[in-house]
Amino acid sequence: MFLLTNCTSNIDESFIKEHNKELFSIFNDLIKSNFDTVSAEGKGEIAEKIRKLGIDKVNIKYKPDMWDYIRADSLVHFIVEDHGIWEPTKIIIFDFAQTPRKFGNAEVIGASYYRKQVLDRWYLESIGFD
Repeated sequence: MFLLTNCTSNIDESFIKEHNKELFSIFNDLIKSNFDTVSAEGKGEIAEKIRKLGIDKVNIKYKPDMWDYIRADSLVHFIVEDHGIWEPTKIIIFDFAQTPRKFGNAEVIGASYYRKQVLDRWYLESIGFD
């Protein structure tokens, strides 16, 4: 007997819309704390926040300037790592450039990779296996 179960993560477009404020709060906490990476396995308030949302790691990409952060090329990645063959890594991307870049949607035909623009500055990306 073969049993199929739904093994996919609950990180989807509706998750981003529902948790937009919490995700943005985590981003602000990272900037204020001057962190560029936080893991859910770590200690502290930010690690606790991402654990509660089911996120494994947060990476923020920025270029430091002598006065502040240059945000023109800046992205933050909320990563939910794959936990099995049927669960692809999902990445929530927040574009905090001064002007949103409008990456839009992309899908690789015949592969398990995609990127969807969910809100003005929010994207959902999936990286699986081929």
